Amino acid sequence: MCVRTTHIWWYQSVPRNQRGLNAFKANATRKMRENGCWISASSPWADKGSKRYLWNEARVGRAIEYVLFGQGDDLPDFD
Repeated sequence: MCVRTTHIWWYQSVPRNQRGLNAFKANATRKMRENGCWISASSPWADKGSKRYLWNEARVGRAIEYVLFGQGDDLPDFD
């Protein structure tokens, strides 16, 4: 997973349906609200989300590499 200031990249292995994405969004929203990071009644997520199906190990490997290393410069340390 790579969390950026305006979006999140992650990969997961789930059946070909919407359940994995919806479960992730629901859990993340609940945690953000519990921690006071999202106080709005509206959803923090774009409708539907972006999904790409990775049909073989080579594509999975490239996706993992992009998520971990293809996001540009590291975010600054704000402490």
